[in-house]
Amino acid sequence: EGWVLATPLTDLTWVGELADYGGVGEEDSGEQKDDDPDDRLVPAMVEAAVVPQVQRLLEEAYDPMSSRQTHTLVAAVDELLDFDLSQAILPGLLRAPLNRLRAAVDALCVPLASPESTEGRRFMQRQLFAGVKLLGNLAAWSHIVDAHVLADLALRRLAAGQLVPALRRLAQSDAADEALDAVGHLARALGSCRRGWDPPAAQDVGPGILALAAEIEAPLTAARGGAREPLVLKTLRRAFASATGGDPVSG
Repeated sequence: EGWVLATPLTDLTWVGELADYGGVGEEDSGEQKDDDPDDRLVPAMVEAAVVPQVQRLLEEAYDPMSSRQTHTLVAAVDELLDFDLSQAILPGLLRAPLNRLRAAVDALCVPLASPESTEGRRFMQRQLFAGVKLLGNLAAWSHIVDAHVLADLALRRLAAGQLVPALRRLAQSDAADEALDAVGHLARALGSCRRGWDPPAAQDVGPGILALAAEIEAPLTAARGGAREPLVLKTLRRAFASATGGDPVSG
């Protein structure tokens, strides 16, 4: 993944030397003048030397199915955003992951296996968990990429379009415990969205996911003597509440 991602930028020798030369951190010393071009020295060098490499990784090499790559690249972009990047550079960096994210969603196939097919159900479960993993990786970008675009990919196309139908089929296949395990992973992936899901998409998709979770979890909880709100359903309500200003989406 390259030296750019291996070491925090602030720990690189050349960044420290340029920061010292430019007087970064001396705003109150009286030594810096307003609009001093040296103030842009470090951001300009980061734009020239680092941003293109990270952007190229995002556009050409990033695998959204890899949680390791996702968290490494999200951390790298977070660090770049700490610099005062110019408006000529910033939009391209923020758009860079989107094509790879779209391609990953498009490439995923979660087949609806026949309830009578054991092998088909196992393959559906594997693909279902791959989709949930992808959803969690999409959520990791929530504070960086466009909220509307991300929600369309993650909620409408992935969660509602592929994962919910497969979960419903799994629940109908005499596999209630497996379905509950899968919907629990789905709830955690949805809840990992740092910025909160885009409200219109959450309102479109949330009720269906909550209804399915209740359908799967409530009978199992009741059968086990549970008196409180089922845990998975509670997690999902909290995940969607963050997208609706604290008002949970009704299920």
